[in-house]
Amino acid sequence: MARGASSASAVQSCTDSRCSTNGIHSRADHDAWSYCHHGQEEEQGGGGGAGPSQEAEAPAEEAAEEAVAAAEEAELAAALEESARLGEGRRAAEAQGPSSAAEAPAPREEEPPADFICPITTELMSDPVMAADGHSYERSAIERWLATKSTSPMTGEALVHTFLAPNHTLRRMIREWEEANAC
Repeated sequence: MARGASSASAVQSCTDSRCSTNGIHSRADHDAWSYCHHGQEEEQGGGGGAGPSQEAEAPAEEAAEEAVAAAEEAELAAALEESARLGEGRRAAEAQGPSSAAEAPAPREEEPPADFICPITTELMSDPVMAADGHSYERSAIERWLATKSTSPMTGEALVHTFLAPNHTLRRMIREWEEANAC
């Protein structure tokens, strides 16, 4: 706006006791300040506030926050109920005492070392052989593989030859592990 173009923007003394600008500012600044800081009071009293009501927005935001809080509270209550239910079931089982099946826990089977497992069958090898890629496989599985492919099952690269060498050391280690774990 050009200087002095409107008397509404002229600097004047303010008589509003809520104004914190020491009473000297333009009318436009006062209206903007009043709307931001006292919009609800002026809207209720019919003052010079302009723009949409903030009263409608506040209850909507509060309602959304209350809905989220209620949902979180319900979720927490459900989790606590589930935890209590599981705790009661556990305490009831303990109160009954150990059953015949629970007295002697089943012997835990120890997992075989990863080197004892065939990468093709994912089972414990009984006749391990070493292929040209340097990896050991169950003989029957690698023979089936090589019947249709000439690549390594582990790396995907071409094998320089299809000769399979028995891996006696690995077979002995697997047998020792089987005996120690009574498989």
